[in-house]
Amino acid sequence: KNVEPDSILALTFTNDAAMHLKKKLVDDIGARGDDIHACTFHAFAQSQTMKYFKNLGYSHPPKLINNGDIYFLISRRFDELGRLRSTIFRRSPIHAVQSFQKIFEAFRYNLLDNQELQKLQQIELDKISSISDEKQMEQIYQLADMVDIFPQYQRWKKEHNWIDYGDMIFNLWELIKMNKDILNNLQTQYQHIIVDEFQDNNYALSK
Repeated sequence: KNVEPDSILALTFTNDAAMHLKKKLVDDIGARGDDIHACTFHAFAQSQTMKYFKNLGYSHPPKLINNGDIYFLISRRFDELGRLRSTIFRRSPIHAVQSFQKIFEAFRYNLLDNQELQKLQQIELDKISSISDEKQMEQIYQLADMVDIFPQYQRWKKEHNWIDYGDMIFNLWELIKMNKDILNNLQTQYQHIIVDEFQDNNYALSK
């Protein structure tokens, strides 16, 4: 189609799929296939975080942390979270930290910024006055606590120049949403985007 290979970005879900795609491209069109940028969503997003880390507020290229590091970070600073609304979170910090990891991931997969989270929190808290079921109230309190804690968690990681898996896509979204120059650079470089198994995307990957 007379398209320059280096203007094509092909995104997949797994490293195996990306490697298979690269091999097939070379097999089909020769060495020029290597010029097509084929990788996973997260690998591409991570490369942009490393390239523009200062724009995201990191002082150095951030280090990727795992679930064990996340647990250690929140557990060590749990007392800094202040008075929690949730009775279960207050009684069981271990349960709380496990819940934080899952819900924080959901916040980022839905690209919710702090303002949107605050609105969500207020909508849920406004329901309390009309609810008598303790289990339902507890669920609302847990969500409200997590909305309060999420910005602190993000700030703690940034202080250490750390990112977790969920930050990769979220950081890329922040870059292209807040910095028009970076968005223009990416749009100029990648004029054609191929998404493998697009129907399986979540909201963040589709955006």
